[in-house]
Amino acid sequence: SKFDNPYTGCTTLINVDNEKLSAAYDIRGNINKIAISVRNIAITSDQNYTDEKKKIIDENKALYYENQKKIDNLIYTEAGKNNFKKVKDNVEIAFSAFDDAVKKSERSDTTDDKFQNIIDGLEKPQNDAFTSIQEFVNGQVEANHEKGDTTQQATATASKLMITILLISIILGIVFTY
Repeated sequence: SKFDNPYTGCTTLINVDNEKLSAAYDIRGNINKIAISVRNIAITSDQNYTDEKKKIIDENKALYYENQKKIDNLIYTEAGKNNFKKVKDNVEIAFSAFDDAVKKSERSDTTDDKFQNIIDGLEKPQNDAFTSIQEFVNGQVEANHEKGDTTQQATATASKLMITILLISIILGIVFTY
């Protein structure tokens, strides 16, 4: 297994964890760009501007799914898989709300009250998505700290063991030379 050698195993875990965190931050950025574009669509009547923002939404959805797949492939604990499932579920709900808001915004009869309803309808799903992403990130950061502490303890123990073996070797060398 790629984790059998302690040195390469530790390096691999660090790289995997950094990739997961990077992808999670990218996901948050993707959702944020989509949310801004949806709100911009809601406030405009310019079809060219709307088309431009829809393109941004589509691009960021595609990037989200790439990042989601990357994280799915990097998660190796049940807790991580469960936390990320919550992210995926909340993001899908947010995507549904975003799609609904875009459809409602494209209608020509959008009044201030309807506009406010569109924006209000985005609030909870978007916040739930961001909250679950942040919880996933926090879990990954906490796991990284725990791994760092474990590695530090293992290094300290190994150093003490090496010093002990060195002292025993010196004592044995002195005893057997006389």
